[in-house]
This record gives sequence, C-alpha cells and structure tokens, in this order.
Amino acid sequence: MPKHKEGMPTQLLLVLLSWLMLASAAAVNQTETMPGCQAKCGSLNVPYPFGIGRDCARAIYTTIRCNTTFNPPRPFLARSLFEVVDISPTEIRLKNDIATACYTQDGVFIEETDHQAYMNLLGSPYTYSSTKNKLTVIGCDTMVLTFGTEALNYSSGCLSICNKRENVIEGSCSGSGCCQTTIPKGLNEFYAQVDTLNNYTNVWSFNPCGAAFLAETDAYTFKASDFSNFNSVSSLENVPFVVNFAVDNQTCNAAKKNSTRYACKENSDCIDTVDATGYLCNCSGGYAGNPYLNQGCQDVNECEDPNNNPCEGICTNTIGSYNCSCQADSYGDGRKDGTGCTKKDKNIPVLQLTLGLGLGLLFVLIGGSSLYLTIQKRNLIKLREKYFQQNGGLLLKEQISSHEEDRLFQLLETGIAKEGSTEQVHAVVELVTRCLHLKGAKRPSMKEVAAELELLRGFKRQLAKQQNNEENMAEEYRHVDFAASPPSSYSPDVLLDNTVWNGQ
Repeated sequence: MPKHKEGMPTQLLLVLLSWLMLASAAAVNQTETMPGCQAKCGSLNVPYPFGIGRDCARAIYTTIRCNTTFNPPRPFLARSLFEVVDISPTEIRLKNDIATACYTQDGVFIEETDHQAYMNLLGSPYTYSSTKNKLTVIGCDTMVLTFGTEALNYSSGCLSICNKRENVIEGSCSGSGCCQTTIPKGLNEFYAQVDTLNNYTNVWSFNPCGAAFLAETDAYTFKASDFSNFNSVSSLENVPFVVNFAVDNQTCNAAKKNSTRYACKENSDCIDTVDATGYLCNCSGGYAGNPYLNQGCQDVNECEDPNNNPCEGICTNTIGSYNCSCQADSYGDGRKDGTGCTKKDKNIPVLQLTLGLGLGLLFVLIGGSSLYLTIQKRNLIKLREKYFQQNGGLLLKEQISSHEEDRLFQLLETGIAKEGSTEQVHAVVELVTRCLHLKGAKRPSMKEVAAELELLRGFKRQLAKQQNNEENMAEEYRHVDFAASPPSSYSPDVLLDNTVWNGQ
C-alpha cells in the first residue's frame, strides 16, 4: 500500500508532462498552419501559406496534395507531378523531371527510354533559382538543348564528350562525362531534350544512356555510374531542384495598397523578391514565427538561454528586443558584440576620494582667503571712516558740501579765503574730494596730487605777476600831464591838411 501511494504522484507527474508536451506541440502547429488544418504529409511539415487541401492554403499554387496511396504519404505541388521535398520561408525543393535517351550497341534509339523534360510554373509566382540550380548533362556522347518558351525567350545547351571510361573525372562537371551551365534569372518554364553525336556507338560499353536535368548545385555530385544504364539515369529524379517562392506576383508597394489581399501580418516586414516580381513576408527583428498568420510573429526571449544570449552581462528581455547591462562592479555596454563588461579598478574609488578631498580642500582655502580679504577690506574702510571722523573729516565734508552749495567762502577763515583766487579754492576742494573717495581706484595718486598742486601754485605766481604789471602801468599813467600846452613847433597846418579843408 505505501508503494502504491508513492507511485501515484509519479504517475500524475508523467501524465501532466505528457499533456504539456501535447499542448506545446499543438501550440507549435497552431502558429504554423491554419486552425483545423493538417500540419504534415508524410515527413514534410506544411506551414501556411502552404496548406494540405485548398481550404488550408492561401492560393491554388500553395496547395499541397497529399497522396495517401503511398506509404508513407507523399506531398505533391497542386496541379503538377512535382513531389515536394522541402518547404522553407523563401524557397521549396522539388523532385526532378529527367530528360533521358538510351541506345543499343548498334546505335538504335530505344523508344521506351525517350523522355523529354518539361517543367511549367507559368501563372504562379515561382521561378527556378538561377543561383542554386544548374542545367546538368551527363554522358560521353551527349548533347542537350534547353529552351524557355512563353515567359522568357531563352535557349542554351551543353555538350559532354569522352572516349574512354578512364577519361571521366568523377566529382567534376567540366565537360568530360558531365557538363553544367547556368540558367537565366526569372525562368519559370523549362524544356530539355537529349541528343547525341554518334548514337553512343563508340562509348556504348560503359555509357549507353544520356540525361539532362536541373540540379541543385550542392545536392549533386557526379559519378560515372550515373550513366551506366537506364535505371541509374532514372534514379537521378531524386536529385532536387530549387524553386524560389513568392507569396504573390506583386511588389510590396503594390500589395500594400490592397489591405484585404496583403499577406504580411503584424510584427512582420515585406521583402521584394530578387529573381522575379513578387514579395515575401518575414517576422521583424526580435520576433519569430509565421508572418502570414494573425499573431504569428511572437516576441523572442533573447535572454532565455544564458549561454547563447547576446549579452555578456545582465540580459533583460523587452517586447521585440532586449537590453544588456553590467553588474554594479563593472562597466561597459554589456553586449558580446560590443564593449562587454569590464571590472572596475578597485584603486579608482581611492583615487576619486583623494582627488575629491584635494579639490574640496582647495575650494575651502580659496573661499576662506577670499572671505578673509573681504573682511579685511571692510575693516579698513571702517578704520578710514573712524580716522576721517576723528581728524576733522566731518568738518571737511561739510566744507566740501558747502562747495557744492556755493557756501564754501562762508565757512572758510577770512585769511584762507583771501589767500588764493576763487578758482584755486574750488580746484583744491575738488582735489580733496577725490582724495577722500572710499574706492581706492577712484582716488588720485600722490604724484597726481603733487602735479595738480604745482599747477595751482604756478597759476598763482602768474596771476600775481600779471597783477603787479598792471599796478606799475597804472602808476606810470598817473604821472603823465595830459593838460600841458603843445610844443612851439605845433601848427594846425601840420596836423591837418589845409587843402582838404579848403576843398582843394
């Protein structure tokens, strides 16, 4: 009984885990296919806009026909005989259609082996990939012509020649037993027919057949055994070729004008195809899923895997993006493709503290010195004001004020007032006023004071000399007798021209 109790939680846990796995699988399918649609045919996943059955596909050319007469079932592209090998977001891979021809030892063509390859993608947005496919021809007496008819005026060919089995270079398609050539961009119709120069009579012992097909370059490696018999040639149909996929045969700009028909859903981008006119949808950066389904592009949690996320430090997921940051003891952008995270130097805080204290002390010293000088200056001003008051400054100030009010000579002593001229007294007072200015920059220097006083003294001497000259001249004029009689030689005729007075 105790064992039974111990087993119950384990069974419940297994049931719960199974349910979660089923739910997870259902959720995955829900994001890849339309609701209620079959997700697989055989081993092939069929994501929307492809779908198994017309109601599950976006268009007739993305409809997959699942042939259940095979075991396992095989998927075919609707309205064609092309078996689908793989579906990716930008391209699909299909099994080949091989052009073949075999001859008897006598050079007689075997009708049963005659097959002309014709692959038609007209009316769909598909094109044969010009970058991943090559026209491939095998055989030692094989000549192939290929055409593109209605959609693209194109023709090409390839010639493969060799005389002996030993001349065949396996793994190389350089013209000896195998040749390859490119196809044009935008090709959506392909026709190939095998021909021969000598009906294989010279090489029949090791090469009775020739073949031509479109081959994905990376999917086919040439072997001489490939053309040894008809069965070997026919098996080349398993070599896939690549078809470029487009969701519609319009450009992005044209498709966006019709919102009901436009295929790209939220959080996705539209991309114009390269090989032909058409467009694809792709989930925007930071999102993943199916861009052709509503809510098909979901946020990617870049931080979910701690070993493979893009951050070297702390990874924080955001909707459609992520943020990288560093721990508190590190610095940098935290990204693996950026500066990453670098440990901070432990000496840096000490250096910062020392530098901060030094700058703070310097600031205190400068501030203290400035404050000290300001206080000293104020004390000096107060001392000057006190000295000014103690040494008759108020009286001098009153006298200066009286100068401004024209009462200066009422306050001056008579002797001082008469000592110089009015101009001199006013000039001296103005000089004293300037000397008493509280701002040192506006006070005259001692040299300037001496120079101005010397000018005033010179002016006084010049004025005294002029006054003395005027007094001497006045004294001389006092001794002249203007009433005395004229000299004896004086005659009126000498003073006046008689002819003028006589009218002559």
